[in-house]
Amino acid sequence: MEIYVAAEKPGVHSENVAARLEWALRYKDWTIEDWKHVIWCDESSLWVGVNPHRQRVIRPVGQRLNRKYVKKTFKSAQVKVMVWACFTGERLGPLIICDEGGIGSEEYEDILYDGLFSLVDDLLEPPEDPGTIQIADESTFLFMQANTPCNKATCILEFLDENHVPLMPWPLQSPDLYLLENL
Repeated sequence: MEIYVAAEKPGVHSENVAARLEWALRYKDWTIEDWKHVIWCDESSLWVGVNPHRQRVIRPVGQRLNRKYVKKTFKSAQVKVMVWACFTGERLGPLIICDEGGIGSEEYEDILYDGLFSLVDDLLEPPEDPGTIQIADESTFLFMQANTPCNKATCILEFLDENHVPLMPWPLQSPDLYLLENL
């Protein structure tokens, strides 16, 4: 037997396992077109000048310093920047650089106002053809946000409700889809 580092998985309470299963069953039959109406958002930390992850390579013996097999380093300052973004299946919203020190509910409300609402305005823009009628209601889109404290603050939920932004339910302790990182 060989010794390995244990894999990490979030601990999930049984009631949250049931909620995650219920969520999956609710949306399992959605089509690609259905998913295109979801506005996904997330925050992400970006490192400039450093890759915080250990990089592994497979290389021939004696080739340790060959350029193909080394991890580049920089003498410049290493900077961590937090960004927020939102997007749908067919549209990118703005990329917002967040203030240092994290995001509280007040900062998040400003981000939603500047970021989410500008994307919603684009999505609800009247068609160029004057003969086309476009009807927007709560089924036009769903807004998906993670379960972070600033996202679930009462003032944020009230702000979204007052502005008629329908939320996609997201079960507690659900893995983030990390769509922003992939984007």
